[in-house]
Amino acid sequence: MSKFSEKVGAKQYATHEGKFHDCIWNSESPEEFDLKWTELVAEDGLNNNDWLVNIYKIRSKWIPAYVNHVFSANMSSSQLAETNHAFFKKYIKKSNSLFDFMVRFGRGLLKQRHGELVADFKDMNETPKLKMNHDFLDHLVQIYTNEIYHIFEDEMWVCLKYKIELISETENQQMFTVKQNNGVDSKGRKVLYNKELNFASCSCRKLERFGIPCRHILSYLVKYQDFVKLPDQYIQKRWTKEAKAGVVFDNGGLIINDDKEFILKRGQVVKGCVDLIDKAFICEEAKNILKVGLQEIREKID
Repeated sequence: MSKFSEKVGAKQYATHEGKFHDCIWNSESPEEFDLKWTELVAEDGLNNNDWLVNIYKIRSKWIPAYVNHVFSANMSSSQLAETNHAFFKKYIKKSNSLFDFMVRFGRGLLKQRHGELVADFKDMNETPKLKMNHDFLDHLVQIYTNEIYHIFEDEMWVCLKYKIELISETENQQMFTVKQNNGVDSKGRKVLYNKELNFASCSCRKLERFGIPCRHILSYLVKYQDFVKLPDQYIQKRWTKEAKAGVVFDNGGLIINDDKEFILKRGQVVKGCVDLIDKAFICEEAKNILKVGLQEIREKID
């Protein structure tokens, strides 16, 4: 948003900052964004601002409302870039040689993989404590990974504060509005239920964007349909403890057995390797010893 203050003027931007933010981040459809944008630039005489004209032409590439139907793990393009930058800044410097870059990059990947193994182990052996007693939660705490379960639980907790109302119905579908009981969310959301597909979608697009049902769909399922278990069509395998289930081969063509003992032992070995690399990079001599030793180990294993 800093670009806006530079291109439209600090004073004008300060006056309409809230409206720009609402227009960009809270518009749920291209039509809604276009309407808000047109009104906003006209209100402050910004129709002739060349920069605004040009970025509006490419709005389909950067406005969330144009891409919120595409799965993104709920991350914006800027968040993805910031995550990558943070990773490289942590392990790599401009002064690094090509060899240093490769070693440090590999070390960063090892730490990430170790963190993934630790998370997998916790998913298999630790069960989150439920905030409330509900059949949905009893079911999904056994299915979702711990991290995803906590996100779903928050949506489930909030959905109970919403009210749902049927506003139209045809032979093939039903349309509902879902709003908070206290009227805070005056805008509300539209939930569309397709009878033929037996599937509900929401105007907030969280299910498509993130892969878990939003509070509005949950409100429909719990309050209108009176489901006691989340239907399978709303559960994406990528967020479940069984996401890695199936046959997986290593680089040598051998089957990797995804069991608890393997995960634990591999995690211990990875941690030992990372610690050794960190220790070896204290000085050049130790780094050379590590290089020679790794080459000898590789030859013996091959």
